[in-house]
Amino acid sequence: MFKVLFFDSGVGGLSVYCDVMAECSEIEPCFLFDNAFFPYGDKPSEFIRDRVTSLICRMTELYHFDMTVVACNTASTIALDALRSKISIPVVGVVPAIKPAARLTKKKIIGLLATPGTVARSYTHDLIRDFALGTQVLSIGTTELVRIAEDKLAGLAVSLDEIAEVLAPWTELPERQMPDVIVLGCTHFPHLKNEIHEVMPEAMLIDSGRAIGRRVKSLLSAMPQHEIANSEAAAAIAEGSSGKAFAGGMAFCTDMSILSERNKLVFNRFGFAECRELCMQ
Repeated sequence: MFKVLFFDSGVGGLSVYCDVMAECSEIEPCFLFDNAFFPYGDKPSEFIRDRVTSLICRMTELYHFDMTVVACNTASTIALDALRSKISIPVVGVVPAIKPAARLTKKKIIGLLATPGTVARSYTHDLIRDFALGTQVLSIGTTELVRIAEDKLAGLAVSLDEIAEVLAPWTELPERQMPDVIVLGCTHFPHLKNEIHEVMPEAMLIDSGRAIGRRVKSLLSAMPQHEIANSEAAAAIAEGSSGKAFAGGMAFCTDMSILSERNKLVFNRFGFAECRELCMQ
């Protein structure tokens, strides 16, 4: 079993977690979410880079992992390089699926639905420049859909009117000017696929989840057996010296005092037995 840490600011990254597990079942997962500073979509880039790096570095100090999956578009577009320079295990990030969208569109018009930060950042602009040349990209930056997705996962009703209001810049266009492929550029948004499809039934919805699953499977399959054996031995030594075993099947938050009961239930429903607080000291 491979030990993989999944990270997001909230519960949205569970969409990536499900796609990864569907591709590679030989994973013992752990999930870390930064509820103390959720959501990330409106936070400064420098803050997110430093925050993500410090949190994941702390988890890898405390527990053994074979890989980290940054299941957050905002964090991935900012922090991957800094994080990879700090830890030795593979780091897989999630970026908006601009490249496949540009291949799939027949109108040469794609929609990017993401957080305001992801829409604005140079990383996203570079993806559009490199992979969507000759294609019009219409962007909507929203944190409202992040909240709605969190509410849905907690069992609350979803308002199609609220989703339609977010998508109004596209739905109010003449049909010939509407995007025919929509990139779900936040890991919260796949949880709302059915509702978004109801509002824009003619558009194809795509995200990066299955591609991330295939990437994770490929990297884990290529991991030399001696590295796995050595890492397991190191983990055993660490467990003996620190008293901390690998936290498989556990979810960690960054502030237990504000952790809602409904978020606990969400992680329980996705197979995580318990939520704990990450100790940063």
